[in-house]
Amino acid sequence: MKKEQEEWLGYLWDYLPDHHHFAMNPKKEKVQTGAGLKTKEGLLNLCQSIVDAGKPPHKTVIESIVVNREDDDCPCLDWLGKYSMENCKGAIDRMETGHWQNGEYRYFVPAVAEGQINYDSSISDEEREKYSREDYLRMESLESGKWYMLGVQAVCRLKISHDGGKSWLLQDIHSSGLWGIESDSDESFIKQVEYEQLEELKRLVITLGVPQEVADEEFSHHLPKECPCGDSDCRSNGCCKD
Repeated sequence: MKKEQEEWLGYLWDYLPDHHHFAMNPKKEKVQTGAGLKTKEGLLNLCQSIVDAGKPPHKTVIESIVVNREDDDCPCLDWLGKYSMENCKGAIDRMETGHWQNGEYRYFVPAVAEGQINYDSSISDEEREKYSREDYLRMESLESGKWYMLGVQAVCRLKISHDGGKSWLLQDIHSSGLWGIESDSDESFIKQVEYEQLEELKRLVITLGVPQEVADEEFSHHLPKECPCGDSDCRSNGCCKD
């Protein structure tokens, strides 16, 4: 393999979805990739054609940008407490409160109860009983569907071409996402999370080859002029980061 071919092969590798088949089986001549290249030789020929033509290796275009609010199907609720079939110190009997039905857990163990993750020996028994009751009712309202846990994630669909725009590969790029958000949280808080996810995604697509000015223009349609936190100087004081 020529040095120029090897350099371009490494550059293209990140944009071919099934390259791992080739990487794991280097002795196999046939390899299926997202670009439709059937053979190792075909991939090398593409690299050489790029070298010969002296053209940029690819074009990257933003196809779409969306921010999704999705149900958190497996939320962590340990901060509230847990249901149990066994009675223990601090547990609430759901039969006595009228919430229990046959086939359900009979007890709720608040996170603030003795021996649990949020137990605090410095608070009084009266305060602990109050917090336990609040957490119990909060969990019951979740179970009855009055609120739910959600996640926020931004997604950008990129169009990538390795042949000057003759053919395109679609690739969805996701922000890291933030989960475990209470659905009845203040709307300004959820907007702030959406803003941060979009900012993160914007930085990511720039590293993947989208020009800064293009990313600025495309994301400007989804990002407010000022951060929802309300601080016009938030980037300098550490609230939000570029």
